[in-house]
Parts: sequence; C-alpha cells; structure tokens
Amino acid sequence: MFDKEAVDAVNAAGLSIAPDKNLIIGNGYLQAVIENAAVSPLYCDQQLTGPLFVGRKDTVEKFKIDKDGNVTLAGMVDGVKISGLRCIKLYVYDATEAEKIKCQAGNIWNGDGIASTDNIAKDTTVGDFTLGPVGNLLIIESTGLTGNCVAVLSTDLIYNGCGTSLTVDALQTGGAIQISFAQEPDHSIIDLTALVDIGNIYCIIFYLTDA
Repeated sequence: MFDKEAVDAVNAAGLSIAPDKNLIIGNGYLQAVIENAAVSPLYCDQQLTGPLFVGRKDTVEKFKIDKDGNVTLAGMVDGVKISGLRCIKLYVYDATEAEKIKCQAGNIWNGDGIASTDNIAKDTTVGDFTLGPVGNLLIIESTGLTGNCVAVLSTDLIYNGCGTSLTVDALQTGGAIQISFAQEPDHSIIDLTALVDIGNIYCIIFYLTDA
C-alpha cells in the first residue's frame, strides 16, 4: 500500500516509482532502482521516538537502527541474544587503604563507563567490581554493564607500571566479565593489591552484551 502524498512528493522531486522501472514489490521482496546518483533509495525522517528501522524474522527482532542512528544487532548466536559490541578501558590503581585496589572503567567505543571505585579488598564486592580471594581475579559485575556480557572477544594489557611482567585474559561468567592476571613466564598467581602499590595497570576489553 502506498501513501498517496508520499508518492506525489517523490514524483514532484523528479523521480519515478513506476512498478516496471523504479519500485517492484511482490513475492516478499522490495527492489528499488534509483537513476539519480544523488538520491538515497531509502529515506526515513523519524520525528517521533521510535527506531528508524527494525528488521524481524517472524516476531524475533534481528536488526535495529534507532532514532540516533545507532545500530543494534539482535540476532541469536548459539541460542544467545547478541545486541551490543562494546569496548572499554579498565584502570586498576592503588587504593586509599592498604591491601586494596581502586578500579575504574572508561568508555572507548559504545562501552560501559564505571566511576572510580576505591578500597576493593580481596574476596569483596564494592559497587560494580569484585576482587577474588587470592587477588589475581577481578570481576566487572553485570550491574555495571549494559545488559549481560555474553562473550569477551579480546583483552589487551596496554600499560603495566607494576614492575612485574604480566599476562591478562578475560571471559564472561554469569553475565559478568572476569579478568585474570598472571606473572610471566610461568603464569604464576599474582596479587593485584601488592602490585598496584608499585604502579598502575590498564587494559582494553572488547565484549558483547545481550542489550
């Protein structure tokens, strides 16, 4: 079904929507052929609050462009909904109190920012961060993320001021992001509360969320 006013506006702009030339609808497909290179084949001026475009299969949302132009992939991978690709910078500092750490997450691209959180002791959760009982595991809780983490794609140590050679790895666990630190070359267990007394540690993390 066509909106007559929209059709008239297209014609007034010097375009043709003759079914045999520029617009074909049938058998579940739509094809547009635009002969004017300066004209987009699809134009939407969203004046309300809804998205610009939503693609669905049956009733399942697969792809969405919101009013601001942000693209959301809402497909399923191994039965898990994937919506957002995100990147953050994780900062680990020396805390105000002894034998504790301070953490912060900064948005790099479409990521989750978490304010500086001080005095995180081992085997304790403070705000959106949890430090493991030994001090080598740091968890960014799902409460600090947009939705739940469904996969960690990569983790890179970009600054190491602690004086100890480290490796870093991350994975998703229960919707959270778990980052593990180990000493090279033997991957022995380290204690972040001791290392940050010497210097800061920064990491870049790429991850997927379900929202």
